[in-house]
Amino acid sequence: RRPAKQHITHQTPKTPRKQMASTSKLSALLSATGGRYGKLWGRGHETFSPKLRRILSVRGKGATQYLQGLVTCDLFTNPPSPRMERGWNNVPLSEEEGVDSAMIPDNEKSSMLYSACFLDPKGRIVTDAMLWKRRINEEEEEEYLIDVPGDAADELLAHLKMYKLRRSKVTIGDESSCMSVHTVYGTLADGGSPPGYIAAVDPRHPSLGMRVLNIGNDDNNTSTTTHEERTSQFASLMSDYFPPSFGTYNVIRKL
Repeated sequence: RRPAKQHITHQTPKTPRKQMASTSKLSALLSATGGRYGKLWGRGHETFSPKLRRILSVRGKGATQYLQGLVTCDLFTNPPSPRMERGWNNVPLSEEEGVDSAMIPDNEKSSMLYSACFLDPKGRIVTDAMLWKRRINEEEEEEYLIDVPGDAADELLAHLKMYKLRRSKVTIGDESSCMSVHTVYGTLADGGSPPGYIAAVDPRHPSLGMRVLNIGNDDNNTSTTTHEERTSQFASLMSDYFPPSFGTYNVIRKL
């Protein structure tokens, strides 16, 4: 006869009920929040070369009124919050996970970043773009930094200059040589940007990440560094928390 098999049981230490309940509640909250803001995308960062993204500027009194007639969004109001992700049955993921929606903070976004398309006189799209709106001095002068695809930047620059009136106090320029565009995935913390940077959650969808713009450190908000130096500087800033994730942005946009 074969000897009977001996079953060895391992006893695990018992976890207090309160601790189990707290851990379960936290796990559910993190799961729901992660799903709501890009469940498929882990942490990472990406820097766009000038060939991929360029920065144009429109600055001066009347900048908002000037651009309002050229874009598809309303620049006189704050941009809408990014839409919430939903599950396969079209139910908000926070409800799908069984978590009270009151536990999850609202989609926080900066009021400075808009998503829009520029149109020609016939209503045809010239290009899509991201517009950073900010006040540059106490005289209520405004500046828009326009994050635009590199292959459409020259066409848009000519388009903007064509509609500028002679008496207009608005100035139009190309800041691509002194500013850089970055994206950070896996976070919504767009507040407290370090000097020389502005950041905001992508207004189209949180899965597209947090948009970061390197605007330089001097009084004129311009930088004397090269794009390569700014890329290295930002990578060093992200190294401990968000690893390089090149190509992620184009993948997410196509999805």
